[in-house]
Amino acid sequence: MSRPYQPAMDFSFSISAKSEPTLLKLPQTLGLIWDALIETGPDFSAATGEAEVKMFLMSVYRCLRYGTEARSSTKLTMSALRWPRRSPEVVFQLGRAFDEFNRFMSDRPPDPDDPFLKRCRNLYRGTFKVAIREDTGREFSSVAHPIKSRRGGGQATSEERPEPTLLEGIIAPGDKRPPYFLSPTKRFPREHLLEFLTKAFTYGNPNKPQRDVTGEFAAKLLVGGTRGAEELHLWANDLQITRSGELLGFLRHPSQYIEPSIGKTRADILAEVYDRRPRHEEKGRMWAGWKSPALNGEQWAFITWLAGYEDLLKISFIEYILNVRVPAMEERKALGLRDHPYLLVFPHSIPHLGVNAGDPYTIGAFNQSWKRGMNRMRATTGDALFDHAKNLGTTKHAVRHLSGHTWIQDGLGLAGVMKILHHKSPISTSVYTLPDDAEVHKMAEEVKERIKSGQLSDSFRRPDTIEEAVRKYGEGVLARYRHGR
Repeated sequence: MSRPYQPAMDFSFSISAKSEPTLLKLPQTLGLIWDALIETGPDFSAATGEAEVKMFLMSVYRCLRYGTEARSSTKLTMSALRWPRRSPEVVFQLGRAFDEFNRFMSDRPPDPDDPFLKRCRNLYRGTFKVAIREDTGREFSSVAHPIKSRRGGGQATSEERPEPTLLEGIIAPGDKRPPYFLSPTKRFPREHLLEFLTKAFTYGNPNKPQRDVTGEFAAKLLVGGTRGAEELHLWANDLQITRSGELLGFLRHPSQYIEPSIGKTRADILAEVYDRRPRHEEKGRMWAGWKSPALNGEQWAFITWLAGYEDLLKISFIEYILNVRVPAMEERKALGLRDHPYLLVFPHSIPHLGVNAGDPYTIGAFNQSWKRGMNRMRATTGDALFDHAKNLGTTKHAVRHLSGHTWIQDGLGLAGVMKILHHKSPISTSVYTLPDDAEVHKMAEEVKERIKSGQLSDSFRRPDTIEEAVRKYGEGVLARYRHGR
């Protein structure tokens, strides 16, 4: 195709990829699928049923995984494409990109001029996940992510069968998994956190500055140790100010939590009142991940704000509700759109992106807001520390890492931090106890000072210094000289 494919461009703008190679996965996948559609010929272009789409994606998968020379279990042939074999991980990345794009396309009305849909009208109703599960002898926990089958079935070929490892015969067959290595987390620089949260989301003319209030408030909520996607599941009643002026936060299961005043689960309320699904079951840009954090028996847990940030959060919450959410929901009502319970919303309509005032905030918008904030701080301070990168600890998730590590340093203990971060396993929390290289160096220097000051007098800690060694050597030489005389 000579012209850009607009849906793919819109999708790229709506998400925040971790790297350029990640962004390129979708164009690569769509290019391969386009070639496959061309190769299958006009007989397939009229296919509209899900069975035909499934057959097509099965053929695409097998050709990607095993090469086009491999014999396909379907009637479609693509041998002229001359695709080479690809590793399971490569197919996983390509398939995941396609399925994420499918979720995005489910929110868009069909375009009669879409070149892909002209050749296969129901293409975006298919999924690589379903197609790949048909691969004999393997099952997949995600969109093309292979794991050893535990249900029986075909055996891996000699080429695919893994070589024996040193762990063979030592670890039980069901426990042969890669070792888990603990390493320090990449944390947001603590000395810049407050500056970033209060300055990075202001932009425009200094005399008449503008603020991204939703993005700023969402960023401040991260000091509660939550994951970025978890904030998108918060309802407006999940944050409450008590009579004593304390801001309470509650992390509640997006579908299973039962609202006490109604006696129904949130999934039921969303379906019956708002005609919506929980966001981890949505498709397209409304989707928000949910990693099953540790909750109590009633499917909720407290959000604990990082000590010292309580007042900042309370002021920001009041400002956000009064100046953003209430006006946005009133504008939404005036547009004739349905209400919804979510806390974070778009303050205004963005027609070219299909966003209406009061729409639930999306993970793509949050990611872009965070990156823009980083770019503003980079431009203002000239400090490369504000480059957005995982290895620099400047991602949203790095604030969660900083929160956990700070609580450990404050003496809360592993069990307490595990509860604050809603971890199910202490192994997940233990990484926050590991100091980084700078902290190890600082602790070692402090011990040296204690030794020099006499606070640590253990003999094994007091080898000779250079001055003492030179003095003893000189005394030894003089003693031998005197003895010789």
